Amino acid sequence: YLKASDKAGNEATSQTYKINIAAQAGPIAISVSITPSNPTTDDHVTFTIDVMSDSYILTVQLEVDGEVVKVWTEGPSLVKSKTYTFVGGPYNVGKHSYKAYVMDMMGHIEDSGTNYFEVAGPSTIVPLNWIILACIVAAIIIAITLTKIRKRKAAVANMKAKTP
Repeated sequence: YLKASDKAGNEATSQTYKINIAAQAGPIAISVSITPSNPTTDDHVTFTIDVMSDSYILTVQLEVDGEVVKVWTEGPSLVKSKTYTFVGGPYNVGKHSYKAYVMDMMGHIEDSGTNYFEVAGPSTIVPLNWIILACIVAAIIIAITLTKIRKRKAAVANMKAKTP
């Protein structure tokens, strides 16, 4: 309403009007990635969640295989864009799901959609230093064997030379 008065003491009050102001939450952009992209049962998996919002971020939640594994709550700081990380695992062989949820200060909730990653059995790749070591050992064994063969041939040749 509007209330007015003049110097003579006259007052007038308008009719009361109600105005509803609806909070409009803007879009929330969520990007979730994992490292390594093809994990094995030996690996820990790092989940990286990038969030950008038109409103201030209140909470971010990460689910792996339908279970909440981490919740971040923004305190008194007002953040509209941030990266969150979580390290999980190692995970069992098979297909696993992950999904992130973000709620802004206006109560708007957005999710990343369900994503999947496949975990393979333990790595069978032999580290290069083990291969080099195996080659060195093999070369030593071959050298020793050839030396023994040469000595035997020399001994046999010696025996034949001494035999009349």
